[in-house]
Amino acid sequence: MRIGIEMAIQFTRIEFLTRSKGGDSCRKAAYNARTIVKNKQTDIKYNFSRKKDNVYHTVLIPDYVNQEFKNIQTLMNEVERTAKKRKQPVVEGWS
Repeated sequence: MRIGIEMAIQFTRIEFLTRSKGGDSCRKAAYNARTIVKNKQTDIKYNFSRKKDNVYHTVLIPDYVNQEFKNIQTLMNEVERTAKKRKQPVVEGWS
C-alpha cells in the first residue's frame, strides 16, 4: 500500500458571462486566480487574494499571441474592451 500518491482531479464547467446579467470578466478572473484585477472601464478593483483555496492557476496562450496576455488583468481588460454588445457573452468560462 502506497501512501501519499498524487493524482490529478479533473473537473470542467462552462459558464457564459453577459453584461446584461451583471457579468464582469475581470471579477471572474480575479476570483478564479485568487488575485487582484482592476477593471479599467469601471475603475472597480476586485480582490480575491485573501481566499487561499486555489492550488494552481495559469493562463495558456499560443506562442504567436502577444505574451502580455499571460497577465490575467491585461487579458480580461482586453476582453471587456472588445466585447461590444450588451447581450453578447463577455466570457465563455472553462474551469
